[in-house]
Amino acid sequence: MKQPTGSPTEIYTRIARGVLTCWLGGYGPLRTQYLFQAEARPEHQGGGSKILIHERIKDAPNQPGRVAFEIQIEPIGETATVSANNKQLPASIGDNLSQDVYRWAADEEGCVEGGVKAGWGATAAAGQDKAPKSKNKRK
Repeated sequence: MKQPTGSPTEIYTRIARGVLTCWLGGYGPLRTQYLFQAEARPEHQGGGSKILIHERIKDAPNQPGRVAFEIQIEPIGETATVSANNKQLPASIGDNLSQDVYRWAADEEGCVEGGVKAGWGATAAAGQDKAPKSKNKRK
């Protein structure tokens, strides 16, 4: 496993961006059944953080349910340690998400199999050069 690179805040930013881009955003495989929640302290308070992926509650889909996956970022000097803990996700999804978390912590980009590949960079994904046309027409 590669070592985390950068400050705790930089590591948090990369991991949060990756989770939201590859797994919970757009066409991500977890977006319909799970929610993202994070607690991140600023650098002047140590920069430690925790990212939780919660199951959605069926009758209240914007309320977090049980924790399905947990990521901890603990400051150590100028960098941090990172841990990823699958609590409720299917093993194959949890393993792929864990691989992504450790790669993002080491300052690598992209998503492993199972996550969304398109949309990682700042440029539009292939086939998505234009915004989709609205189906609602104004008169």
